[in-house]
Amino acid sequence: MASLRRQAGLSQVELARRLHRSVSWVQKVEQGARALSDIRLIEELAAVLGVSRRELLGEDIADVGTAMPAEEMQRQAFLQGLGALTLTGEDFSSRDLPYRTDAPLLAALVEGTETLERLYGHITPAALQGLVLGQLEALTALLRGSPGKYRRDVLSLTGETAVLAGWVALDRGKNDRSLFYFDSALRAAADAGDAALSAYAMGSATTVPTFREKSPRSVINALGNGARGVLAANASPSTAAWIATLEASAYATVGERDNALHALARAEDVFRDDEDPAGGRPRVMFFDRGRLAGEQGIIRLELQNTRLDVAGRYLQTALIEIDPRAKIRARFLTALASIHADNGDVEGACRYAADAFRVGLETETVRSLDQVRELRHTKLTRWESHPAVQELDEHLNTLN
Repeated sequence: MASLRRQAGLSQVELARRLHRSVSWVQKVEQGARALSDIRLIEELAAVLGVSRRELLGEDIADVGTAMPAEEMQRQAFLQGLGALTLTGEDFSSRDLPYRTDAPLLAALVEGTETLERLYGHITPAALQGLVLGQLEALTALLRGSPGKYRRDVLSLTGETAVLAGWVALDRGKNDRSLFYFDSALRAAADAGDAALSAYAMGSATTVPTFREKSPRSVINALGNGARGVLAANASPSTAAWIATLEASAYATVGERDNALHALARAEDVFRDDEDPAGGRPRVMFFDRGRLAGEQGIIRLELQNTRLDVAGRYLQTALIEIDPRAKIRARFLTALASIHADNGDVEGACRYAADAFRVGLETETVRSLDQVRELRHTKLTRWESHPAVQELDEHLNTLN
């Protein structure tokens, strides 16, 4: 592999960076001390080096696995719980804390994770990442120490924090890394016997583009058919409502209108029947009535209902009710821009798209920026010469 790396003009450091692995891992592979057996990683490595899998592995072992798109391999590996998505082998438990777990320490750690979850809605991922990983490191260090009778509590809190780490990675555009964290959370939940955490982690995983955008049917199967033994019915109330909207969105994408509306009605029932849908843990801190209104608008848009007095009304309600600093505003603004574009209102579409891009820039959320760019190239191409579109392009080019 070393010769292929040099032909590609890459140092060991650069190759490690592109693969999200350590330099020592690259060195061991090149020295033959570590075998390449993960088909997904083989495909990724071949792509980075600019060679075929056969060239990378040689004729005698070029038939490892079966030909399968990388996205599908990621989904299958995650749903089967193969652990194939551990990208870096990071050891968050590299040092033990010098004290045993007790009730005050556990309470402080719970408060720390909840504080980070509250901050997630509007703090940039770059600012939050170090805090979240520091919390995760402290928790995993406790697990290596002496958690005693608090082991299950520490495991659950570790899994909940890993989910948050996955959300941060997703906002930074690190989709594979986010699946690694969600997978870790599912393993912690299984070890702790925490069914609510399992549902929370699985729901989070299905928001990764590998699932949500590439394979909505996988979302339906994962959430409805008990993938990895996870049942959405075990979720806390606010998480159950959020998961129902994820199902509704997936059904809408594949054109199953009745199933989409049925799932959406389940989400509405949670807020209608439960005085405190945020009760229970783990919970989706940012999912409230305002967020539900926004998801209702987007789902109706996915169902091809582009009337401003239907989908647009829900989206406008969401923008009024949610925190003005919330990064999710970009998603709802982009949806409004799409509705205006479908109705021929170029200026309105560009105005909302520019607002969404501004929120994405302020919150440094890669997904939001990508969604605005996609809208520009799918909905506004026929108005290339329109002054509003040209002004929008100037905003989008600020990062180029």
